[in-house]
Amino acid sequence: KNCSGLLSVTIPNQVNTLSNELFSGCSSLNSVTINNNVKEIGSRVFENCSSLKSISIPEGVTAINNDTFSYCYELFSVSLPKTIKTIGENAFQYCKSLTSLKIPNTVIEIGERAFAGCNMLASFELPDSITSINSSLFENCSELISVIMPNGVLDIGYKAFSGCNKLSSVVLPNNLNSIGAYSF
Repeated sequence: KNCSGLLSVTIPNQVNTLSNELFSGCSSLNSVTINNNVKEIGSRVFENCSSLKSISIPEGVTAINNDTFSYCYELFSVSLPKTIKTIGENAFQYCKSLTSLKIPNTVIEIGERAFAGCNMLASFELPDSITSINSSLFENCSELISVIMPNGVLDIGYKAFSGCNKLSSVVLPNNLNSIGAYSF
């Protein structure tokens, strides 16, 4: 908090945890270098860092927690390691400049609203390890044209694709059990 003048940060090698809300609200922060010893990134660490443009998450980090990058309006490039297993609720919500994101096949869960309001997201491929598309996952992704769903998806949650006005084609998996209200 109160860090609006902070432009750049390099996390030193001895740091292995980025605590909750560490840089939350640092609206001018546009460059972050995270060392390879960091294994944990808490919730809301970069929330409202509206000038942050790109970030590379080091190998060993297993979760992108709730709201980690929410409201990072300028974030357009994110590199995720193959060690990521979960992406939390609202993790990338309103990252309005995010155009694509490669999700590793190690990810087994993506929380509700994780990509809601990502206006520039045009296409998305969910990894084969995903079995549920949670509520409002892509809500109001107004430029989303296509989504590739793996055959293992069993459930599509409430409002998962609501407000995706340009979504033109969806192939639903054969094993699908339920589709929530207002999903499309």
